Amino acid sequence: PDGIIVLDTHGVILFANPAAEKMLGKNHEEIIGYQLGYPSAKGQPYEIVLMPGKPEMKIIEMAAIETIWEEKPAFVVNLRDVTDKRVAEKRLKESFEKAQLLTSIINATEDAVISKTIDGIITSWSPGAEKIYGYSAEEAIGRHIFLVYPKESEAEFNKILPDLKKGLSKSIDHLLRKTKDGQLIHMSISLSPLINQSGEVTGISAIEKDITEAFHAQQLINDTGKMAKVGGWELDLKTNKVIWTPTTKKIHEVSDDYAPTREEALSFFEPEGREKLIKAIKKAIETGKTYDLTLSIKTAKGNRLWTRTMGKAVMRDGNCIRLYGTFQDITELKLAQDNKLEIEKKFQQSQRLESIGRLAGGISHDFNNMLSVILGYGQEILGDLEKDNPLKESVEEIVKAAERSANLTRKLLAFSRQQNLIVEKVNISDVVKNFKNMLQRLLGENIRVIIKLANDLKPVEVDVVQIEQVIMNLAVNARDAMPEGGIFCIETNNIHLNQEQTKAFEDIEPGNYVQLSVSDNGCGIDEETQKKIFEPFFTTKPKYKGTGLGLSTIYGILKQLNGDISVNSNKKTGTTFKIILPQATRKETVQRSSIKTSAPKGNKEKILVVEDEKLLRKLCVKILKKANYKVYSVGSGFEALELLQKEQFKPDIILSDVIMPGISGKDLAEELKKKYPDLKVLFMSGYNNEEIFSRENFENYRNNFIQKPFNKEELKNKVRKILDS
Repeated sequence: PDGIIVLDTHGVILFANPAAEKMLGKNHEEIIGYQLGYPSAKGQPYEIVLMPGKPEMKIIEMAAIETIWEEKPAFVVNLRDVTDKRVAEKRLKESFEKAQLLTSIINATEDAVISKTIDGIITSWSPGAEKIYGYSAEEAIGRHIFLVYPKESEAEFNKILPDLKKGLSKSIDHLLRKTKDGQLIHMSISLSPLINQSGEVTGISAIEKDITEAFHAQQLINDTGKMAKVGGWELDLKTNKVIWTPTTKKIHEVSDDYAPTREEALSFFEPEGREKLIKAIKKAIETGKTYDLTLSIKTAKGNRLWTRTMGKAVMRDGNCIRLYGTFQDITELKLAQDNKLEIEKKFQQSQRLESIGRLAGGISHDFNNMLSVILGYGQEILGDLEKDNPLKESVEEIVKAAERSANLTRKLLAFSRQQNLIVEKVNISDVVKNFKNMLQRLLGENIRVIIKLANDLKPVEVDVVQIEQVIMNLAVNARDAMPEGGIFCIETNNIHLNQEQTKAFEDIEPGNYVQLSVSDNGCGIDEETQKKIFEPFFTTKPKYKGTGLGLSTIYGILKQLNGDISVNSNKKTGTTFKIILPQATRKETVQRSSIKTSAPKGNKEKILVVEDEKLLRKLCVKILKKANYKVYSVGSGFEALELLQKEQFKPDIILSDVIMPGISGKDLAEELKKKYPDLKVLFMSGYNNEEIFSRENFENYRNNFIQKPFNKEELKNKVRKILDS
């Protein structure tokens, strides 16, 4: 099927076989003498695009070698039609990119995205489903969807199945479902059939939204609406006489024989509401317009209630002679609505911070790649410079700047809850005691430090260094709020939070906690600033005086430890931050890792480096070659598989990035382990997130991981340790 042509040194066709004539779209007379062009890349295949007949297009792969034709220099060129192959490759790439995008969207949504066979066997289970139902993907996939159905709801599945089999989508506003721990939750669900290329329904996809909080709020509103708390009233404008029905009197908490005047009736309303009501009554009298107001009153017994009062004018000959209307106690309804709005507000704030956190984590990942390169090459140069070299001090400053930048990315990761923590069972009071002297030096002599510590404080599971950072950041903020001096107070105590008390925090369940309170009597924080105070990069300090990461770092650290922080502040009394952490439940304690030492050199072991960031890949190769390893490197998982197939060698260890385009690091490792079961693996990533291990099922590789940015000694130590294991 391949075409064969002969070209002279000017690119003119001297000979062509029938296959070549067909490819080039010319007959024998047309093709001989046709100027095709001088062949490039002698002996190496190259491609050209031909348009022999619109809209037909052909991609031809050509390979030329030098020859002699009729005693003159010429080229023999092999032509191969690779159009179908390239089109298929393009479609495959587009399909893969679409699949990646869809996966990213599914992983980012808070809703449960689930697919199942037509018989109800779960085939996919999104992170949102894991969060809502409590089952991991490994626990759910392969089991029947009845896993999350209450027993009494299982008939629903068979009821909606016929429509789905017909290819129809279904939306159900309210269904009951069951979580792993047995709780009943309220869900709204959208179901769509999965249809194959033959038009057959092979499965079902579902997007499921947790509406439990909204459902309970609405129930409260509905229940409140059923109470008989509606009274009536009437005002005779000629006599100014007011008539109240028994229910209206009951709402005002007055006696049954009470008969108020117009002024007395108005006096029950709070001052601001009273002004609104007087204006509404005046407008109704003048225009006949009906009014409907929500106002607060103070009853005869001093209780504050929310009421809904409606009024309508009775007109005669263009004049108002009488007003009448309804009066309803809506206190419970108003509180329920306010609670619903507060829940929605907290949810929106949480969503916004979560989005910023993802952005911060992504930025940190990219920074960490670059910082690894800067640190690595900086240390390489330092190692090569003599002590008295004038450049040595400059390079040392570059390395120090890179290390400070690495500290900045750690703060970003703390906010986005993507740090590796060394968790220990500790007493927070002991941490504060050990920190007391440093606090006094940090705050200065004009600030008095008061420490009140509970003697019976329960232990918590925290990273001590991170808790010290929390206290340090709060102390610095307090110092800045008291430039003329003042009082700084730290207090610890055990606390039990009930359902009502948890509203002061975000995503906190009722239970036993340890509370750390940090307060000052400084200038305070206004209400508008308090709304943004935990957002990254938000600062009230002058330009170049703050990063805006202090409080956001605290927020991220505490969220990662399943704790939270609240702030209470005003201009008169100062500011109090309250930190809560769950009381410890486990007995064991995680020990800190030992100090790292220089690694011994390699023994010519073969290392395959897989990293899509070119500069970092080049650095890893340089460090490992200097350490006496034989190093191969590629930029993707696909290239790694191609290299091993082509070169036919077995690496002793692969050093691979976790997140890469195409094949991920984990998938590459598992593919290679099919062929080399004893292959050693070391993963690296700019992300530092426990979710990587759970989402990518990395649990088996937890000890085979190095965090970017790393220095050359850390890399050599880790490689040596895994090779020797």
